[in-house]
Amino acid sequence: MDGPNLDSDGILQEAKNRKDWDSADKLRELANARTNLAKPRVGKDRPKEEDIFSRARKSSSRFWALLMGINQYNSQPLEGCVNDVELIKKYLTEDLDVPADHIRSLCDESATRDNIISALLGFCNGVRICRDDIIIIYFAGHGTSYPDPKHWSDGFDHAIEAICPFDRGFNRNGMLVPDISDREIHSVLALISNAKGHRITVILDCCYAVPEVIVDSLQEGGFERHIL
Repeated sequence: MDGPNLDSDGILQEAKNRKDWDSADKLRELANARTNLAKPRVGKDRPKEEDIFSRARKSSSRFWALLMGINQYNSQPLEGCVNDVELIKKYLTEDLDVPADHIRSLCDESATRDNIISALLGFCNGVRICRDDIIIIYFAGHGTSYPDPKHWSDGFDHAIEAICPFDRGFNRNGMLVPDISDREIHSVLALISNAKGHRITVILDCCYAVPEVIVDSLQEGGFERHIL
């Protein structure tokens, strides 16, 4: 019995046809066949890992990245976000040979709402970025969620999710700096896609808290009324 050439249905039928077998050896044979089926098969057309990295290096000049990490929030600071940005940057530059000037990092106080949105929009009109280049957007920091004012009664099903920039809250002039909502991110990504193609990878290393908790904690600041 050539295990790797059998499919699951074939093994099942084989077992039914031989239901009178009580030999432990035969049962082991069927079990081994199923185990072999579960193993990944490396066909002649499947690229090897080193080939994948080689191809990535050859196209490294077509990689562009925006890496954002925030540890030092005014309240509830985090650990490890900035370090993750540095590790990703190191991977891109050292393992994939992405040019350093193709990577922009915004960490802590530089990761303001205006800077983040400006950097994202920069992908649209970057003259060095060609259509179908590879764009990577990474954010590590706080995330949050709010009930959508248009669907107050529906609760979390229509929540607005958002990433939290460094300067969220009220600035020195008493002006509210909102979080960056999923609606805004979606709109900006659509602009980037229209201008530069669809090879965009977005990684958001953050969580979205339960709306009731967020609304209670931000009631004084009125974030739930000002999110865009």
